[in-house]
Amino acid sequence: MFQGIVVGLGRIENVEERANFRRLGIDLSGLVHPKNGDSVSINGTCLTVTDIEKNIAFFDIIAETLDKTNLGKLSVGDKVNLENPINLGSEISGHLVQGHVESVATVTKRFKEGDDVRMFFTIPEHLNEHIFLKGSIAIDGVSMTVASMDKEDGIFSVAIIPETLRKTTLGFKKEGDYVNLETDFLMKSMSGQFRRVFTESLEELTDNIKKLESRISRLEKDGAKK
Repeated sequence: MFQGIVVGLGRIENVEERANFRRLGIDLSGLVHPKNGDSVSINGTCLTVTDIEKNIAFFDIIAETLDKTNLGKLSVGDKVNLENPINLGSEISGHLVQGHVESVATVTKRFKEGDDVRMFFTIPEHLNEHIFLKGSIAIDGVSMTVASMDKEDGIFSVAIIPETLRKTTLGFKKEGDYVNLETDFLMKSMSGQFRRVFTESLEELTDNIKKLESRISRLEKDGAKK
């Protein structure tokens, strides 16, 4: 579990294409200090360290992860966001992030707004119900607040402060670039629970209406016989 507070940027030093997976070697530059088997968030994706050589940590990425994230598009020299997992009892400065990227989105527009930058992204159709105005969302692992959204056009935006621009990949993302998205799983869980309760209540109400209609129908038939 993470909290969407990026500790710094790592650099891709090595890329190996292997059968059914891809291996990335990332220079952690002292920003995180993992051991073999440890989890690290790379662009919001929870990955396991498989090997370490000096400052270079290696991560094996399977096909399913490559399909759902932007990690398959990375090349030597590219920068990535890094975050260590949180510990039990840690203070949460962002929001709880699982590191389970749900989809890739495209940057559709970017412009400066005062000291901040406003950035717009596509809303993947299957995430349409899980992105909320003023709700939390992890973009390349960065905890952000949805500033605006247009579900009809499938676009949402965030406002990014200079500190975040300086410390994360969002500082150099441009129109047409890809980012990883993970929606707020707490809100998603609550939404799913509400939908389940609502559906069950609706089914119960429908069943009761049918029983009532059946009873009324019988009463009407009995009345007609008299």
